[in-house]
Amino acid sequence: IDSAEQLQDGFPASRDELFGYNALIIGSVDAASLSDEQQGIIRDFVSERGGSLLMLAGPSGLGNGGWGQSAIADVLPARLPPSTTDSFHRKKAGVTLTPQGVSNQMLRFDSDDVINAEAWRELPQIADYQLTGNLKPAAVALLNAETDVGQIPLLIGQPFGKGHAYILAT
Repeated sequence: IDSAEQLQDGFPASRDELFGYNALIIGSVDAASLSDEQQGIIRDFVSERGGSLLMLAGPSGLGNGGWGQSAIADVLPARLPPSTTDSFHRKKAGVTLTPQGVSNQMLRFDSDDVINAEAWRELPQIADYQLTGNLKPAAVALLNAETDVGQIPLLIGQPFGKGHAYILAT
């Protein structure tokens, strides 16, 4: 973003405007807050432009927000629960690297594996998590949340077209 005024009108109004970015982060908002046309532009942003999409959890995010039934549902790395199921939990959980997450460069605090693993163990617990449903065939869990019902995927990624889509379920 070049200036504070750049997005003062909200979500980019055109395909060309969105394609000027490298990544898009969508927080705890309902899918209905974006039109089908805007959601189509997001799909193209990932698949054709090669952009990255990060979906965040929250009371109105992911499955709760209807994203599993949205025009971008196929872009996402998990089959989200329906919006009729409350999948958001305001409970603390620990975070652990998965075997795939250990070697992922974006999850490195240190180049030394032992130091990196120790840094992850020393992090405080997260304050909430959201259930994501089943992972899609190309998806990989990079982080898990350690909940009272066991491990659940916390950071999930998958390639989609020329780009990548991620879910951070906290």
